Amino acid sequence: MKRASGWFCALAWALSVSLAPAQDATPTETKVETVVSGLTDPAGIALQPETGAVFVAESGAGRICRIVDGKLEAVIQGSPTEPSTSGGRAVGPLGLAFVDKQTLAVGDGGYKGDEDVVRIFKLPAEGDATLGYEQAEAKLKPADGKKPQTPTGDWASLALARHGLYVVSPAGGGAVWKGALKGTKFSDLEPVIDVAGKTSGAEATALALSPRGEVVLGLRGGDGDSSAAKLAFFSAKTHESLLKLDCGLAAIAALAYSPKTGLLYALGSAADSPDKVDLFRLDSDTTSGEQRIKAVKIAPLDQAAAMVFDKDGVAYITVRSKADASSDAPSGAVVKIAGL
Repeated sequence: MKRASGWFCALAWALSVSLAPAQDATPTETKVETVVSGLTDPAGIALQPETGAVFVAESGAGRICRIVDGKLEAVIQGSPTEPSTSGGRAVGPLGLAFVDKQTLAVGDGGYKGDEDVVRIFKLPAEGDATLGYEQAEAKLKPADGKKPQTPTGDWASLALARHGLYVVSPAGGGAVWKGALKGTKFSDLEPVIDVAGKTSGAEATALALSPRGEVVLGLRGGDGDSSAAKLAFFSAKTHESLLKLDCGLAAIAALAYSPKTGLLYALGSAADSPDKVDLFRLDSDTTSGEQRIKAVKIAPLDQAAAMVFDKDGVAYITVRSKADASSDAPSGAVVKIAGL
């Protein structure tokens, strides 16, 4: 028998370490608990190493907050905000990722075009004075000579790897950028995955790192199909494409793995509900004889934006405020779902 080709082996390897087999059952009693409410268009969310404290980007209010005893405590504030290109929402800070206990990376969204950068902050201790948004220790921007033809901004998804910080902006073609970690400093951002070129015009909308370190992307468009989202895996070492599959969703807003189970979850929109962003589990499905992804709806969330898991499999999710003509009060929230 002939040996499997390198291409086939790469696909099999990617699947074996990145997608779990279809589960026996869908959770029947998923409980969505509100952690804090009354937020203005919350976006990115992250858990502080060692403490487990929840940090959230209250994008519409131009600030980063720590949740303390069910209340928001401003940690960084003063970001400008810009109207979003869809829905008229105010956009300020977006993606969040901790580098270490006291170092937080924040993706801009409130500046014009390529004035958005990724900021590195040294955080004040709980109860200390709030930082101004311009008090960043460093600002990561596309390296000289590497800027895209269209302005890049809205750094919505951030993920820290051992060797650097990956960031995705759906603007500017949705390429994947990386700031290499050199000692305790990051280099400027370099484009490491040409999403449009490698996936026939697709754009990256979400970013995660698999338990084995592959770069996992949610894609929209490409291959002549703008109506279906895809899940794509890339080598973190070479950034070469390993696998791309339809995922049964119309769009993907965020991706995250549960450290407890290793299962992959997505905040996404079903084809029959394109305006809703709910929580789905993405399972490997080979019942048809072909490798597919089965998107299993776990919880209705309506307008979820970002998520993060703690070590016990509890998902913390930001839910954006909804337009409500009867009230001007902010209605965004952070919710949590256990047992994932």
